[in-house]
Amino acid sequence: MGFGDMFSLVNGIIILTFVLIIPTLLIIVFVAASKVIKRYLKNGELMEEKLRMELDERQKLEHRVTELENQLKMKQK
Repeated sequence: MGFGDMFSLVNGIIILTFVLIIPTLLIIVFVAASKVIKRYLKNGELMEEKLRMELDERQKLEHRVTELENQLKMKQK
């Protein structure tokens, strides 16, 4: 195996790396990142729904407290 054969082998490995391995790794990273982003978006929607329900419940309780305060004022008069 001469120097020219080694040079060709190294060039072949470099070309193979750029043509096959790097695009494959980029695709894998892109797919993994998109799944993570999708999961965080879903968790954000769930958290938003939970906060909306808590806000609704709190508003109902505040309304009930206001009603009870008004009834108490009426009884004190």
